[in-house]
Amino acid sequence: MAQGKHDIMRTFETFDEFVEYSAGGNNSDKTRKSRFREGGLDNRWDLGAGWEGALKLARTGWEEGTQRMIELRDKLESISSVIMSDQSFKHSDDGSEVDVDAYLEGEPDCFIEFIDELARGFEPQVFKIVVNLGVSSSISADRIEQRGAAVLALVDMLESAGHRCEIEIVKATGSGRGTALWQMRTVLKEAGEPMATDRLAFALVHPATHRRLIFSAEEREPIETRAWYGFGDGKVGGKGRSLDGGYGQPAQITGDKGDVYLPALNYSTRDKQSWLNSDEETAKWIKSQLEKAGVELEPRY
Repeated sequence: MAQGKHDIMRTFETFDEFVEYSAGGNNSDKTRKSRFREGGLDNRWDLGAGWEGALKLARTGWEEGTQRMIELRDKLESISSVIMSDQSFKHSDDGSEVDVDAYLEGEPDCFIEFIDELARGFEPQVFKIVVNLGVSSSISADRIEQRGAAVLALVDMLESAGHRCEIEIVKATGSGRGTALWQMRTVLKEAGEPMATDRLAFALVHPATHRRLIFSAEEREPIETRAWYGFGDGKVGGKGRSLDGGYGQPAQITGDKGDVYLPALNYSTRDKQSWLNSDEETAKWIKSQLEKAGVELEPRY
């Protein structure tokens, strides 16, 4: 797709890089609404995190988001054990048990290390999950939480089944004045990285990722771009150009959508994401995604 004058793509190698970019810029600029908005709507809007709270959670993680993921995961059956065969073992200089005979003979590799082996025929796969964090202002914080926790539970269960997941978070904003888009992308988790669950939970589950950090990144754009999309609030620039106090319209991204793509939550997609209406419906969605990936579930005992 050809880019026009007002098309913007911001790409960050890591979530940390994105957070520090969002944190930069002029803290005293009152048009940066993401940093100053407080008041009666804040609990519904960003769970009362505020700007400083959002930065702290982005850097340290959000345990409550992890707990929300666990609640959803526990509504599903267990991952089938058929992907694992019986344990094998090998001798090493460190392990969980001592081979007494080897020890008495003075062998340096006198410890036994047990190894879980994948069952024959099982082939681990890499799944790329792309989450568009864009949401309309009418979308509640609870609904944002529900979707993020579902994604986190899906990733946790896929990796428990022996697969690996890459997670990318994205945002696309339209201005309502043509087809131009402001877009951002950042890798949240590489396929080979372990689950840093609390930090993933903030990025995916907490509404402040979008409504504080992404809005702040949008407010770092040059004034011409901000005026085009309406990023921020008030009068700016020598010519008194006005910002409309909003953040454009959540839109669908261009480019790579991975193996699983969760679109922006706006008026046009709300009905298509009715699986967010209850924990039971959300659990069914997670199960359907696991089945598409070939992951078998079995009853909990």
